Amino acid sequence: MYQPNLIARAVWAVCRHQQAGLSRLLAPYRLGGGSYVYLLIIAENPGITQIELSSRLAIDRATVSKMLAILERENLIRRFPHPDDRRSAKLEATPQGMETFDRLARTVTGFRLKMLEGIAPEEQEVTLRTLRKILANIREPGDGESDFFRQ
Repeated sequence: MYQPNLIARAVWAVCRHQQAGLSRLLAPYRLGGGSYVYLLIIAENPGITQIELSSRLAIDRATVSKMLAILERENLIRRFPHPDDRRSAKLEATPQGMETFDRLARTVTGFRLKMLEGIAPEEQEVTLRTLRKILANIREPGDGESDFFRQ
């Protein structure tokens, strides 16, 4: 039986190396791995609100707000008034944001395929089921419904 510390360290190492690899790939676009996920969700869900984005990422609203300001400053997204709620804004990718997203999607997909080289589909499915269970075990009430396992 594996020890919990070994599994936790392995998960951390995979996350760390994935972030480092994505950061290298995204650096020419002045984006990091974290900001790419924001752009991805906004590009695929035009009109999403900041609150919905925060919930899907399971990240607090203040952190989301800071990242949105960066993406807006880079002209990758724009905010526009919510038609039914004046206190809320909707988000969408700008034409430049969509162009950047389209280019990055191919790069990121290639990187993610490299991560899975030599791992059989059955092994990938077992890993995914296990990670879902781990996440369910540690998620706190109110953490939001993350998009982490959406296809």
